[in-house]
Amino acid sequence: DPDVLVSDMFGLLWIHDAMKKVEDDSRDAEAAGDGECNGLAGGVLAGFLSQRNGFGGVAASSRAQPCNLLLFSEVGVELQPQVYVSSDWALLRLVPPSEDGSAQELRQYFSMVALHQQAPCCKPQPVGWCSWYCYGPKVNEELMLDSLDHLVSMKQSGELPFNLFQLDDGWQSAWGDWLSPNLSRFPQGLQPLADRARKAGLVPGLWLAPAACIARSEVARSHPDWLLRDTRGRPVTCGFTAPGLWMLALDITNPEVVAHVKNVIHTIVNQWGFAYIKCDFLHCAAMPGARRFDPTVSRAEALRRLMEAIRQAAGSSTFVLGCGAPLGPCVGLADAMRISADTAEHWLPKGPDLPGTRWFFAKDQTNLPSARNMVRNTFARMPMHGSLWINDPDCLILRDEVPLQEAQALATVAALSAGSLIFSDFVEKVPQERLALLKALLPPLPHAAQRVRLLSPGIPEQVALDLLPKANAVALGPWTLVALFNWSEQSADR
Repeated sequence: DPDVLVSDMFGLLWIHDAMKKVEDDSRDAEAAGDGECNGLAGGVLAGFLSQRNGFGGVAASSRAQPCNLLLFSEVGVELQPQVYVSSDWALLRLVPPSEDGSAQELRQYFSMVALHQQAPCCKPQPVGWCSWYCYGPKVNEELMLDSLDHLVSMKQSGELPFNLFQLDDGWQSAWGDWLSPNLSRFPQGLQPLADRARKAGLVPGLWLAPAACIARSEVARSHPDWLLRDTRGRPVTCGFTAPGLWMLALDITNPEVVAHVKNVIHTIVNQWGFAYIKCDFLHCAAMPGARRFDPTVSRAEALRRLMEAIRQAAGSSTFVLGCGAPLGPCVGLADAMRISADTAEHWLPKGPDLPGTRWFFAKDQTNLPSARNMVRNTFARMPMHGSLWINDPDCLILRDEVPLQEAQALATVAALSAGSLIFSDFVEKVPQERLALLKALLPPLPHAAQRVRLLSPGIPEQVALDLLPKANAVALGPWTLVALFNWSEQSADR
């Protein structure tokens, strides 16, 4: 349903092509007289148990009487003589009719995915602060230290028991030069900032995009052979990001690039002292239509190699957040995964109106930053939480620019997701009534809620969470927390 799962990551996964094929096949089947599934009760659950060898997907006809189901695995490698290539294992099972059977089946499916891949889960949910929605790419040392002082004051007073202090984009001299901080913004480098956060009782966190670079970066100019290239030998452009940068990708199938990534991560963790790393724009490792150093490696395998390199260099105790990635290859290697688009102060998406970029953002509105896109994806992927990883629904924004009722709804979504709870506001400027919303979310819930109607179109309006009282709590017994939403512009009965 395009209102439930709508994003193709700007064409990265080629899902839309597969959907067109299944629609064509459906019409052919109908013409042949076998296009109906009369008598089938319940439903069908279909999915892959891993995406190590290739990106797997499922497409079904949207016709009134669907009988055409396509499971596809895009491996896309150069096949060498006497070499065996296989897809990942897929699962297909009938779901008996019941009121909540589909939700239970989906939870069981993700449990099977986790078991199949031996995914360790889970570390405690991060609760903290991120610089991005405060300072954007214009962050500097003075601003970070000022925010740290305010956070420490609120932590010591007991108002906000945060445990994470994360520096986002803007600290580097150039995208790709991750071992070279911008000394005009951080004249002492980053180690003193990490030390100060740790001494204040907070986990220091750092953002980077380990598979991305820009053309003017030192890594791109010194190592042009490290760049991922298209079939004509040109560097692959893999996205546009703030502040007006077109990204290039590193070729993870090149052993020198893997060694470089490991060195970057090892330095950030073991020399600079960051115990939480947010690895963004991971999709760069899996761009389609590329000529790779090793043509026998699929796009999914390349992304998996990147995640393995990050985890090996970071160590098991470092918290790794994956971001901007096709999800499958990251299972078992990321402690948390961003499962939504970027959030924003505005409800509907607004693409940057910059020359030469309008076409890029017009082709996939579901990936643009907006509160709506964040909410829709967070609800759709809630069943992943606690089985594959900790879900990261992006930061919570509660400033005055967000209407109060919308802020209440976003806080409710954040709470019911039970995932990472990262705040990105100027804490000293947030009104007390809005700060109370944040306080009410702590500590995070033990597990995520679920949609009352799993496949209802659009953003769900009813979400429920079954809870048990703590051993020492005074309670009558099990109870259910129910959230009712109205996402329209008009009042409605619930």
